[in-house]
Amino acid sequence: LVNLARWLGYLALSWLILRPALLITISLDDFINPFYVYDKYGSNPWHVVSRATRDVFRNGHFNVIGQVFGAAVFASWNYLISWGVRYSLIYATTKFVVIVGCALAGARLLRTLAALVGRPFSVWRARVVVAAVLLPTLQLHVPWGLDPVGSFPLYGYLPAALGLLALDVGVRALQRDDVRSALLAAAALCAAILYYEINVAMVAALVPVVVLLAVRLRRAGSQLSPLLRQGALVGAVPAVMTLVLIVVAKRTNQGYTGTDVDVGATTVGLVARTVGGSLPASAWGAAQDWLGAGGSFGLAAAAVVSAVVVGVAMCWAAWRQSPPADPAVRRWEILLVTAVPIVVWLAATLIQTVTSKVNVDTVQIGYVYTYYAYGSVGIALALILATQLVAGRLLWRRARPVLVAAALVFVVVQMSINDTVTRAFDERLAVNSQLLVAVSSRPAEPQRCDALRNWLVGTFFLPDYYHQYMVDGLDATYEDHFGERFCDADVLAGG
Repeated sequence: LVNLARWLGYLALSWLILRPALLITISLDDFINPFYVYDKYGSNPWHVVSRATRDVFRNGHFNVIGQVFGAAVFASWNYLISWGVRYSLIYATTKFVVIVGCALAGARLLRTLAALVGRPFSVWRARVVVAAVLLPTLQLHVPWGLDPVGSFPLYGYLPAALGLLALDVGVRALQRDDVRSALLAAAALCAAILYYEINVAMVAALVPVVVLLAVRLRRAGSQLSPLLRQGALVGAVPAVMTLVLIVVAKRTNQGYTGTDVDVGATTVGLVARTVGGSLPASAWGAAQDWLGAGGSFGLAAAAVVSAVVVGVAMCWAAWRQSPPADPAVRRWEILLVTAVPIVVWLAATLIQTVTSKVNVDTVQIGYVYTYYAYGSVGIALALILATQLVAGRLLWRRARPVLVAAALVFVVVQMSINDTVTRAFDERLAVNSQLLVAVSSRPAEPQRCDALRNWLVGTFFLPDYYHQYMVDGLDATYEDHFGERFCDADVLAGG
């Protein structure tokens, strides 16, 4: 019962903090995907697999597992919508499960890395402290970003969670002299990369761990060969697989800028915008610009409550009696394990920074792509691990109250900004929600057509292909489920 109460409290408080991100109006690709993908691939599982796999390489990708899984999920969403389940509920639930799952994966990796340097975390202490640092620092980018990570939970925080879990398996395997564990770790890393290619950053993040273990072995006078063999098995297999598939995908790319590498156009300013875009508060300026001169951030009651929750969690984690630290651990060892999530953040960000799409779309700091998921969790884990450098020192004990107070102020501001942006975006894109209500409530055709026309007028700023995909997808899926088109009129022509 105690453990059940912990889980219920953890999930309830996580929902409270994530509420603005969960309830913001669905937009862009995730708005059309359940209808567009169902229309394009159908519902036959074999067709979904074969067609999605074909399109993966046409777009210069090779994340076959991720694309097939995503297509299957979108098709299943379409069925749920046809049964009367609100898409907003489906989407919010998916986001919640994925983001919390990423926080839990981060907590598992935190325990593994901390234990490596004699700073053990209990299971629930790790979960609470990661959630307390990660969730309140998450920023909304949905309204002004072309492909914001607030959308795409299946290609934002879910691949990040899978990558963190694979990295955890890899770190554990490096500490053993066991070929089976090394091959299992290599398979986990390969699977994570085939879900989303950016997870090759997890292979790079193993390097600081190898260095740490190698120095320890050398100082102990032990042989390095077992560690080098483990490292080669764990890292070489996914690295070679990635290099081969990059060549194949590059040859089959039919012009998708999201995978088109343009290193020559990558400037220092672009790197600064992408790397800096993952830092807490980096999107505050973009949010103000989007709201406009007349917009202002109002204090949200939920922000105050969230700050209290985060404050209590931080105080519990900071003042809770933890197991004694290993006195033999040196500061450089803690720095090396802190480097692991930093490498995840920087490597994942730079992988996408060199693409043409990110180069064009990242017009200012606060405009992010899916690398933000890796940066936000990587920074959170690095901050937590870095505190182990000063834990137990007099300066740390004196600074804790000030740091907690500063964190509370930050949470109030960040949550208020998220709440303001969510409410403003919901008002500006009310036509999206109205159309989704018409889809799930199944009114008469005239009402459905009116909702679709209003959506077309209200989203005039979208490219024409968005409108075409949505109209075609609605008609095809509605007819498949209910025997009639969503709207018989030619709404795209003004009919």
